Parts: sequence; structure tokens; C-alpha cells
Amino acid sequence: MLHFIGVLYYIFCVVTSQSQAGQNTAGGAVKLAVDISMYPLRDEYVPPIEEFISILSEWPDLSLLPQRHSTIVSGDFEIVMDALSDAMQQSFRDYGKLVFVTKFIPE
Repeated sequence: MLHFIGVLYYIFCVVTSQSQAGQNTAGGAVKLAVDISMYPLRDEYVPPIEEFISILSEWPDLSLLPQRHSTIVSGDFEIVMDALSDAMQQSFRDYGKLVFVTKFIPE
């Protein structure tokens, strides 16, 4: 679990350093879309997924698009990363072992 959060932090640092303090080449804020799937390692897998999406929905500046097998989370880079970190940590605390599969797509 800590390794996964370390990888997310590394991605955050690389993209942040390349974006020059949150600016893309056009001079605007960096926007990010993350396609994320959660796989709870338990028989009752729906409640952890619903709670994860509920935690993300509390962030007012995020756009959420739940789909059949994943959810697309989009918005300003820093907000998306903070929201994912918050929701993932809360889910790990509440449900233990979970697997997240993500795709990070700059917009």
C-alpha cells in the first residue's frame, strides 16, 4: 500500500515539476483526468466502491463520471490528486486491502 502511494507521489512530483507551478504550455492551469478502478479484496465489494465514489463526490471542484467498471475523475491537477489521496487513504483505513488501477490523462 505504501509503495502505491509512493508511486502516486512520484507521478505528482514529476508532473508538477514539468508543469512549472501548475501551468501548461498554453499558460493555463493543468487539468487532469484519472480513469480509476477499485477492486476490493472481499466478497462484499459494492459498499467500498460506493463509499469511495461518495468521498470523491464531496469535493466540489471535481467532475465525476461513474461507469460500469471505472470512474473518471477530472479537474485541476492538484485537486484531483488531493481528492484521490484522501479517498484512497480513507478506503484503506476502512476496508483494508484494495487494488486500484489508474490511467492519468492530462487534458
